[in-house]
Amino acid sequence: RGPLPGELNARDTTHYSVYAIAEYDFSPKWEVSAEARYNDEKFSYVFGRFLNLGVTPAGGLLPAALLGSVFRPSSSTTFFAPKLTLNYKPTDDALLYLTASKGVKPAGFLNVAVVLDPNDAFYEPEELLNYEAGLKTSWLDNRLRVNAAYFHMIYKDRINQVLVPDVRSPQGTSTLVVNQGEAKVDGVELELSAALTEGLSLNLAYTFLDTRFTDSEIPSTSALTIAGSGNCRLGNVAAQIVCFTNTNGNSLEQSARNALIGSLSYRRNLDNGWRFNSEVAAQYRTKRFVSPDNRTWLPAHTNVDLQLGAENDRYSVLLYVNNLFDFDKPTSAQSFGDPFIAAPIAPPVLAYTTYPADPRQVGLRVGFKF
Repeated sequence: RGPLPGELNARDTTHYSVYAIAEYDFSPKWEVSAEARYNDEKFSYVFGRFLNLGVTPAGGLLPAALLGSVFRPSSSTTFFAPKLTLNYKPTDDALLYLTASKGVKPAGFLNVAVVLDPNDAFYEPEELLNYEAGLKTSWLDNRLRVNAAYFHMIYKDRINQVLVPDVRSPQGTSTLVVNQGEAKVDGVELELSAALTEGLSLNLAYTFLDTRFTDSEIPSTSALTIAGSGNCRLGNVAAQIVCFTNTNGNSLEQSARNALIGSLSYRRNLDNGWRFNSEVAAQYRTKRFVSPDNRTWLPAHTNVDLQLGAENDRYSVLLYVNNLFDFDKPTSAQSFGDPFIAAPIAPPVLAYTTYPADPRQVGLRVGFKF
């Protein structure tokens, strides 16, 4: 068809920030620190007109036309992000700590989609409050280290991309980024690092996550969304009567409830200045939900990698195997309406594009220093 005319979307960002930290030791065992970051961010956008190819019902191509208007909105966010930490060190080999902190994602505009009005693309800042308590310990002359932490996170005005009713759209809906209420996360992290023998070391880390929506109500006219959420509160968006649905109590997308990673490595000095290195590393995650209604998920995922190598001050040789057991189930997915359904059917069809793990890979790396 040759080159098609079009206009680009663009965004310019200007960021200023000031950071400060102050620490005070009450005693050799107690310390408090306060951190603060002041941020000022400004965004300038260009929303170009979108291209309509003008495809006829018979499959012909009409002259392309640029529709809509060029929008040049801007936004500005000024925010303060503090952090407070209290440390207690009962011995030289142990540290207990408490922290409270705040993070902010600035306001802005979604500029990767066609919008009928720039105000539709605007979203407010998202805030994250994090509270954490933990300990770090060392044992057996630093041959064993054990760390643990508990954290509680609160997402406020959580930013999410949703399908909302829109009478101006031919489809009756528009995909927008909106501030969608609140979500909470409780988690536990455990870490262990041990020198088992000279040259042999073990590392383990476990994470438990309890994630949940606590305020997720959105308007919808989609039968899939309403059926998936299992609830509906009738209300109005402009003059249109819609369902307000929520997924409160459901798990957040892409969050595994349990995750475990571990590695076992062995190193040994050989003759003539050579050193032997080897490591087997594994990662495990339980199932992760793809959608907020928790009706679709990715299966549990286990991956094992292996490395064997030797090196000296000048040469190195490494044999590696990624995905040793050739795990081939989907590790990520995205949803969309099925474009291959030409006729209206009931119920509506929702398709998923799934992406499997990379297949087993075996390789050899050779290095030379000069």
